[in-house]
Amino acid sequence: MDVAIIGLGSGDTAWAAGCRPETRSVTVFELAAPQPLLLSTLAAREELPDLRRFLQDPRLRLRVADGRNALTVGTRQYDVIEADALWPDAAYSGNLYSVEFFERAARRLKPGGVMCTWAPTDRVYGSFVRAFPHVIGTASRNILIGSNAPIPIDPRAWNARLSAAESTYLGHRAPQLPALLDELQPLNVKRHAWRRHEVNEDLFPRDEFTTP
Repeated sequence: MDVAIIGLGSGDTAWAAGCRPETRSVTVFELAAPQPLLLSTLAAREELPDLRRFLQDPRLRLRVADGRNALTVGTRQYDVIEADALWPDAAYSGNLYSVEFFERAARRLKPGGVMCTWAPTDRVYGSFVRAFPHVIGTASRNILIGSNAPIPIDPRAWNARLSAAESTYLGHRAPQLPALLDELQPLNVKRHAWRRHEVNEDLFPRDEFTTP
C-alpha cells in the first residue's frame, strides 16, 4: 500500500499510516522547509521513541514540496491520500479544500484507492462529495473517506485488524478506534447536488475568504 500525506505537522498522521505491514511507502509533502529539520532536532533532544522510529522508517519519503502541485504534475498513484494541513479559513487553504483539488486527488488514486480528509465546514463537505462519487464518513463529518469505487463497510474486519499484533504500533490509541470505526456509514449524497455558493472553488475559495 502506497500512502501520500499532505502536510507533515507533528508527524502523527504520517506515523500512523505506517502501522500496517502492508504499507510499502509513506510520502509526505510539506511546504514549510524547516519542518522536517525541526522534528529531527526535537527527536535528538527529547526522549520520543515514536518520533525517532518514524523519522528512521525506511518507508518514509519526506518531500519539501507543495502537495497540491505534486499531485498535479506527478504521475505516481496512491492507495491512500490524506490531507488536513490547514484550517479552512487560513491563508491559501483554498488550495486544499476546493472542488478542483479533490478532483485532482481522485485522479491520483489507484483502483479502489481512497482519500481521507475532514470537513470542518459545509462547503468543504460539499466540495468533497462533488469530487468523489462514493463517500463514507461519520455523522459529525470529522472523517470523510472518498473513492472512485464503492467502499465496502465492514466494521468487523476493521476491528479485527486493530486487534492484530501489528496494531500495537498504535499503542494507547488503539482502544479508542473501534468505536470510531463503528460510526462510519455511507453518506448518501448526489455528486452534483451542491450549488456553487455551497462549495469552495479555486477561483473563489469561500471558506478562506470567510464568505457568509
